[in-house]
Amino acid sequence: MIDSLLHRPHIIVITEVKDKFTSTIDIQGFSIPDYMLYSNDLHTNCRGVLIYVDQSLGSQELFFDSTFKEYTVVAIKGSNNVNLTICNIYRSPSSTSENDINLSALLNTMCSTVVGNILILGDFNLNDINWDTYTANTSSSELIINVIRDNFLTQYIDTPTRARGSDTPHILDLVIANNSFVDSVRHLAPLGKSDHAVLDISLDFNFSNIHYTNKPNYSKGDYLELRQLCKYDWLRILNPDLNDVERMWFLFKNKVLEATAICIPHTGSFGLFKKSKWKKPLDIEVRKKIKLENLHGRGTLELVMLVFTMNIKK
Repeated sequence: MIDSLLHRPHIIVITEVKDKFTSTIDIQGFSIPDYMLYSNDLHTNCRGVLIYVDQSLGSQELFFDSTFKEYTVVAIKGSNNVNLTICNIYRSPSSTSENDINLSALLNTMCSTVVGNILILGDFNLNDINWDTYTANTSSSELIINVIRDNFLTQYIDTPTRARGSDTPHILDLVIANNSFVDSVRHLAPLGKSDHAVLDISLDFNFSNIHYTNKPNYSKGDYLELRQLCKYDWLRILNPDLNDVERMWFLFKNKVLEATAICIPHTGSFGLFKKSKWKKPLDIEVRKKIKLENLHGRGTLELVMLVFTMNIKK
């Protein structure tokens, strides 16, 4: 898929990574070389959402206090302290009213707290919305329309993204942004047996390449699996070297590191998003002016959904 595109995407966004009958899944099986991988908790009863970010970009996962679970949010470091925040959403067609309210609350919270460019995308499964008039026939769809209106957002998809057999094609996958940084959206052929189009999205966003250093993300570790993998017959392994402490430590350490590499994902340096310190005192009004100017930085990027792919142009 990646090799067939004109440009290698900087960001790949995928929804429904698990089928309806799979309860747990190994996140490491989704790894792609040279990409950072972010996901929601795939060990829960969910369909799963993923975001891949090119390792040349500074990225960091963001978390919100929300009871809506089918989402992943990642911030991409931009130039002049203007970041891009990407939120990947999956809303089930059988979503309850309570879940829909939780989803709208999550989006409202994100839009009111995140500074910079915000891109919300994913499979919302809302087929009754007329995007020419921003009107709908259900309360679930009206909640999303209200989120868009209340936060001055724009929805960019205007042609169907899902079609199967004799079914009526619908717009189920949405691309929503808070500023005018979406350059274009191309509909590509579905991937594999999917009946959703792949969306190739080009964004206007300034960024700087970085030297990326991976770090273990212990908060996302699968510690139940780690315990299972570490249930070695330690007496049998260490007994031949009982008189050599260094050798026993070497054997023990290597076994634990092997298991850790399987169960603990990696993430980038959180220091990438720390604000730079002022080199000398500045007048308060000057600081305010600089902050306001930085909020309006521009640049370029590209992304793919269902896969959403995104490419960034410098």
